[in-house]
Amino acid sequence: MSFALNKHHADVSVVIPCYNSQKTILRALNSIFKQTLLPREVVIVDDCSTDQTLNVLNDFFCNYKGSVRILIEENPVNRGVSFTRNKGWDLSTCAFIAFLDSDDSWFCNKIEIQYGWMLRKRACHFSGHKCSFDKKYNFEFDNIVFTKISPWRILISNPYPTPSVMLRRDLPFRFDESLKRLEDQLLWAEIAMSGYGSSYCSTPLAFVHKAAYGDGGLSKNIIKMEIGELKMYYTLYKKKYLNIFSCIFFEIFSLCKFFRRIVLLSFRKIFF
Repeated sequence: MSFALNKHHADVSVVIPCYNSQKTILRALNSIFKQTLLPREVVIVDDCSTDQTLNVLNDFFCNYKGSVRILIEENPVNRGVSFTRNKGWDLSTCAFIAFLDSDDSWFCNKIEIQYGWMLRKRACHFSGHKCSFDKKYNFEFDNIVFTKISPWRILISNPYPTPSVMLRRDLPFRFDESLKRLEDQLLWAEIAMSGYGSSYCSTPLAFVHKAAYGDGGLSKNIIKMEIGELKMYYTLYKKKYLNIFSCIFFEIFSLCKFFRRIVLLSFRKIFF
């Protein structure tokens, strides 16, 4: 696979899974088309939305005359975000894939910065960056640095929000469709633990417009996330990425983090 820097377009396919995203999808799309370096392709896969998402997309693109290739696909039945991302991945044609959720958005330099880095560092097979929850974040681009991330760092705490990730399309991996949560962290861990290079940038290049554990950090969502994390470690053990002792260590570590989070939430409810 050959890589080349085009002054007008990056050899990047943007994959957007969407489900009932009529209120947020335009914000995500506008953040793509405002990029200082446009992607060559945008692949949108709708997971059987029941709202007006498809109508919003059709209205947005009905008179589109831009240079970015647009592909909109629909799942015949609701299959979940992992299947939908994998479908977008398989439909993509560019050398690199950048993931963007339909309710998040990118800063205008994201593709130019991240794509440029990955072209210069051929040993880097996937990269990610910090995301900001603060819409008024003051971005500084004077000293942007990507650093190497070890697989163990990914296992301890996921440093790669999905809207931050750009990877090579030809990687022989996909999202695990049997998991409903932490399927992204599992994929990043599998790639890194298979010897593929990964990098991380501490400068936020994307906005995440939703709380990590749901609005207000509801305890029921935290419980579901904890169950998902335990399943992730067990899946890595079954796939022989972890031995039994490492699996037990990470599961105990995960449970300690979980109980600490529950205590902090309970404390806030009582005293605040």
